[in-house]
Amino acid sequence: MIFQVVIKVPPDTEGGNLAMPHVPLIEEVEPMSEKNNWKGKYKPVQFGGAILSLRQPVFALGEIVITSSGDREIVGGLRKASKWDVKVEEFDNIEDAVTRSQEITNGLN
Repeated sequence: MIFQVVIKVPPDTEGGNLAMPHVPLIEEVEPMSEKNNWKGKYKPVQFGGAILSLRQPVFALGEIVITSSGDREIVGGLRKASKWDVKVEEFDNIEDAVTRSQEITNGLN
């Protein structure tokens, strides 16, 4: 196992570290009827005829990501930092990764 600490993410305005959340923004609706033509119990929230889509960061500064030798996360969403223009430092043990993570989150870069 390799412990990666996220040390740099692109600004939110550039979109390099932003993705659609896994859970869409939905609302509960009544069963299909004359008023409701949506099949199922939930439907996407709409504003002015457009479906609202949100984007959120994929990685956070100081986050510790446990990866395999192939640079892909081995638990969770199977993310890959290099795909999202995220810079990481790698450590062989969790203690060093935690220390570096604390430095990043405390602004000591």
